[in-house]
Amino acid sequence: MEHVEAVTDTIASWTQKEGTDTVLSLRDGRQLIILRTDPHLKVWNQAIALQKEKRWPVYIEFEAHSRTVQQLLLCTPREVEEVQPQASGDMTVVFRHAPSFYSLKKALPHFDDTLALLKASAQRHTPLLIAVHPTTLEILFASPLNGQ
Repeated sequence: MEHVEAVTDTIASWTQKEGTDTVLSLRDGRQLIILRTDPHLKVWNQAIALQKEKRWPVYIEFEAHSRTVQQLLLCTPREVEEVQPQASGDMTVVFRHAPSFYSLKKALPHFDDTLALLKASAQRHTPLLIAVHPTTLEILFASPLNGQ
């Protein structure tokens, strides 16, 4: 049974040689593998250049034993317009100029810290770097933009 872990960090290097798997090295020294057969590799390869240039982190889910990347999500700047509590304890988050509602789940390991960042962004009108699950629209990570 595979054990999936998640990490958010900036990319130190992205090494891709023809005919081999890609090695993703993170700032913390961790090295992860993206299989050359992964259907997302081409898209990730194009998006990584901007993340490296801007020094924006990426959110990565990977199989712990093999260090194989399962999912890679970009952290992009967003400004919070509103945070609304739900009866469940989860939060609904509205981002400025976004057509959808997003959620912050109480079960998120750093829920309280993330909630504080989201509320501060709404109050101060400052952007955050946000990673969102593409199908559930769940906020998985938030951090200040450029160390704000």
